Amino acid sequence: MQISLKGKKALVGGSSSGLGKAIALQLAQCGADVTLMSRSAEKLKATLTELDSTQGQNHGYIVTNFNDYADHKNTLNEFFRTHSIDVLINNTNGPQAGTLSSKQEEDYQQAFELLFLQQI
Repeated sequence: MQISLKGKKALVGGSSSGLGKAIALQLAQCGADVTLMSRSAEKLKATLTELDSTQGQNHGYIVTNFNDYADHKNTLNEFFRTHSIDVLINNTNGPQAGTLSSKQEEDYQQAFELLFLQQI
């Protein structure tokens, strides 16, 4: 099934690799203008070249570190002064890999805050 997102603007967190990157690639394939977001400018630039632009899309990226809340908030405020979005993919890294018993409550709290408190 092909969904048309032509003319829609998407902001994708954690989109320089993994699940975020896969989502960004699919959104672009559906016609959306995609803004990538992560802390690695180098990886973002590489991913940007992989995004489909055959429908005239205009893609971009934002370098931000979700772990630095004040800077991340300022970066997003600056972005939204001149941009709007239709689709938000709120994707950040969770706790480091490991077993349930190897994690502490703080690990899950930090992941929760990254995902729900530090995005838009």
